[in-house]
Amino acid sequence: MLKKSESGIGTLIVFIAMILVAAVAAGVLIQTSSGLQSKSLEIGKKTTEEVSKGIDVVQAFGYVESDGSFRNMTFLLRLSAGSSSQRIDDIFVNLNLIDKMISYSNGVGIDCDGSDDSLFSCNFSVTYLTESNSHLEGYITENEVIELSLVAPRNINESEYFNTLFRMSNGISKKVDITSPSAIGGVRVYLYP
Repeated sequence: MLKKSESGIGTLIVFIAMILVAAVAAGVLIQTSSGLQSKSLEIGKKTTEEVSKGIDVVQAFGYVESDGSFRNMTFLLRLSAGSSSQRIDDIFVNLNLIDKMISYSNGVGIDCDGSDDSLFSCNFSVTYLTESNSHLEGYITENEVIELSLVAPRNINESEYFNTLFRMSNGISKKVDITSPSAIGGVRVYLYP
């Protein structure tokens, strides 16, 4: 009889140990799943903001000068699907050439002095190509396309890589990588898409 009770107590100890291990494992799984859930909700929210509060670059082109290079560029922009109206003054542009980084903001006319500094500020100008029924001056609204024009601080030549970063004041940005064509001719050279 003593042997039966010893084996019963041993089985009971093993059973309690298994329950404790299962409880700890369940706690770890619950904590991990709740952490993953909150992280996925955060990522989903950020993704929705990026998709619904950004701008899209429809097209980009440069105006060819007599030497076959270009400085004047135009970008056609529109709001991303689902975006609400955005102030044009809240759009900032960074043009990154091999030897210079230039920051642009909305200004009266196009202004860029071609300074020798590696970092300086310039202005871009905006023209409405299409205006919607809900048009607000100084804003880009749904179904509108704007023409953003800027001048590089120096001429951009054939097969030259540069990128342009369009930033909104809410932190959303759109980067456009461009390599100019290997043969530039005509009046206008298409750069993007």
